[in-house]
Amino acid sequence: MLLNFDVIGERTIVDIDTIQKMVNFKVPESYVRFLKYYGYGVISEKVEYLNIVTPDKQFFENNFMEDIDEWEWKNDTQKSSIQNSFLVAHTFDGEHVYCTVSSFIILPRFNDPIEFYDFEEVLQHYIHKYQMNTIIKYKPHKGY
Repeated sequence: MLLNFDVIGERTIVDIDTIQKMVNFKVPESYVRFLKYYGYGVISEKVEYLNIVTPDKQFFENNFMEDIDEWEWKNDTQKSSIQNSFLVAHTFDGEHVYCTVSSFIILPRFNDPIEFYDFEEVLQHYIHKYQMNTIIKYKPHKGY
């Protein structure tokens, strides 16, 4: 099910094949469906809360690999899956959302990882977290 965002501007076209070629697992359909419908952009109400960006396969490795043991991982499978993931979004307050072989993992700045199995669950998490109650806007962009 797609969320009913008020889209501000022209939707971007996303090359799903290029994303799929980045990883050795099937990119989740919920994420693909979102990108095909909305493209890259920012979910906002009063502030720009969640930025859906061009996937970055190297982001975790380049920025957090040395600190991987700072998080309390649910198990070794979750910990290893983040190493074969790609960044799909980030928040205004420094959280990162990664797509893994079996789930989406949110890495909060000072808390344990949060795991969801559908991209819409990730979006609902942020809608609830930031108490977005009015019209939720989606501002498409080119992936930055």
